[in-house]
Amino acid sequence: MDNLEHNKEIVKRFNKEVIEQGILKTFNEIIDKDFINRTAPSTSNGADEMWHTFNNILRPAFADLTVEIYDQIAEEDKVTTRKAILGTHTGNLMGICKSSAKSRH
Repeated sequence: MDNLEHNKEIVKRFNKEVIEQGILKTFNEIIDKDFINRTAPSTSNGADEMWHTFNNILRPAFADLTVEIYDQIAEEDKVTTRKAILGTHTGNLMGICKSSAKSRH
């Protein structure tokens, strides 16, 4: 496996094991403490804030949360992933009471 494919696999693992399953050990293995998420708001783009968002906000609101990865593009040390996050709104989400609605973003 070349380096670009290896980088894609790391991102896939992050989506499945961290976002879907909430495995802190995987998060700590993959994410450097100085990591910056360029797609997140500047107030929540660091490693600690990212874990907090997944573990305390997103996953509790969507108990059956899954990630569908459609495709990935890798170049040098960057990977971009086109994906959807799916789930049923089963818990409070930032003040919004559960609706039991299916969500796909």
